[in-house]
Amino acid sequence: MADRDPLLYLGIRLDAASLGRMLDGLLLVAQPLLAAVFLWQGAGGNSGRSALWCAGILLLIFTARRLLLWPALRKLYAEAYGGGLRLRRAILAHLIRMPLGAFRAIEGGKLIQAVSEDVLWLENHASYTRPEIAANAAALCACLIGALFFWPIAGLAVVATMITGFVVLVFAQRRLATGLERRGRSLAAVSLVMQEQAEGVSVLRAFSGEDDIGEDFARNVAQLRHGAWRGIRQMTPIAILFRMAIELSAAIAMLIAVFTLGETSGADTIHKVVALLLIVSAIVPARNFASLTAMLVLARIGRRNVDAIFAVPAPVSHADSRPDTFDICYENVSFTHGGRKVPTLSGISFSAKQGEMVALIGANGSGKTTCLQLLMRFFEPDDGTIFIGGRDIRQIDDQVLASMIAPVFQETLLFNETIADNIRVGRPSASDAEVEAAARAAVVHDTIMQFENGYDTMVGTLGARLSGGERQRICIARAILKDAPIILLDEATSAVDPENEEAIQQAISALSIGRTLFVIAHKLPSIIAADRIILLDAGAMVASDTHEVLLQTSQDYRRLWNRSTVMESWTMAIHQ
Repeated sequence: MADRDPLLYLGIRLDAASLGRMLDGLLLVAQPLLAAVFLWQGAGGNSGRSALWCAGILLLIFTARRLLLWPALRKLYAEAYGGGLRLRRAILAHLIRMPLGAFRAIEGGKLIQAVSEDVLWLENHASYTRPEIAANAAALCACLIGALFFWPIAGLAVVATMITGFVVLVFAQRRLATGLERRGRSLAAVSLVMQEQAEGVSVLRAFSGEDDIGEDFARNVAQLRHGAWRGIRQMTPIAILFRMAIELSAAIAMLIAVFTLGETSGADTIHKVVALLLIVSAIVPARNFASLTAMLVLARIGRRNVDAIFAVPAPVSHADSRPDTFDICYENVSFTHGGRKVPTLSGISFSAKQGEMVALIGANGSGKTTCLQLLMRFFEPDDGTIFIGGRDIRQIDDQVLASMIAPVFQETLLFNETIADNIRVGRPSASDAEVEAAARAAVVHDTIMQFENGYDTMVGTLGARLSGGERQRICIARAILKDAPIILLDEATSAVDPENEEAIQQAISALSIGRTLFVIAHKLPSIIAADRIILLDAGAMVASDTHEVLLQTSQDYRRLWNRSTVMESWTMAIHQ
């Protein structure tokens, strides 16, 4: 797959544009041939009439080239960049469907490079490199064939010399590819450092880490510069050899002409002059292959990088797979994060009927969040099965599954759009009134209206213009707007002040009526009404029942409850 033409990714074929560039290259050859006709007619005393004919034919050739080339190139550019847009959308769609573990294994810098630079080189290949290769190849071949026809000896010498240059260029492609791949890795590393520095600027300023990150960035830039210079040093001798071979071919033809033109006359002289004109005309398209080769190698590298993303399998879609009910059942589910020896979850089994509230509690790292991530198919279990409505979630279409679940993560994620757009992620078709209603339910409407532009306020990168509590409440509004049958709350009120926490709890209670609700919480008093409380410890389920039963039967739960109530009393005393 990786060695297929990069154009196939963009849906571009060898159509009128490439054929037009080939014909354009062939028409260039007509100019020396017309010169031959002019000389031939001039030798017969018809130079005036020949000049008029040649001028008229040249004008026709120029007009034909413009009429043939402009529409074809316009169409090709539209198709190439339209194909690039489709390819970027396809990459994004695949990344969204990709298992979270596989997605995290791809470095952020490589993703940025694939979507930006790699696709850019594929677009460039479709819109420029391939048509130029066709045009220059057609012009070069036509010139050399003409030279062989009019002056075989000089033509053979030129062809042999040029072949030597192209052999050097072909063998240099592997070295060129190695250097350009190294350059790509360095660019990805620089992009990643820039991204991390931008996202963590507040931490860097707080801990005076500017010098360290600056040194890291400078080191990556130095590696990029060193790789570029190394590539230049490696490729410069090859480029010089190639140009020498091309220009030497013309020099050889000139030397042959110097020693032989004096011995010829009449038609033979005209043939040799035309052959020389054709040989000189062949130099420009031959030289162009050096830069075109580099662009071709970059397109192939881009294709391989994009291939690597698409090579990660996404969940298989299933038609008509939405379950009729939303009971949830974990059946002996086990999972280990990549690179770890100890299982994150081990033999988890429980069930929750539609409309029930299930609370997951336990120490940090006990597997609570992973348990919910498996339900959303961010990861695939190593063993066991998760069912929704009696149907294995692996048999549910990923888009259908996503539409059934409204999550609110502990780590909030907002896009650099307006507040309304970020809430509308839950349901893109929602009206302004529905967006406002969701914001009111999440107790964030009044805060939004304090901004000058209200719901049209841009939140900045990752919601940088909002506080942590504001970001979390907007995420809650997003989940409320989605109106999904399954709600997942991962410490949804962790960044909310006590004044608003009760109101949000009431909104969540109203939201959860008739829906299956999963809650991860460290504040145990907030989940005592849960139909089932599951206590996890080191990935194992050590207790599962209602609050009242667990207080009587589970020593671990009683210890957590007592600790939680003591901390709650401390918090109340501090606020008083």
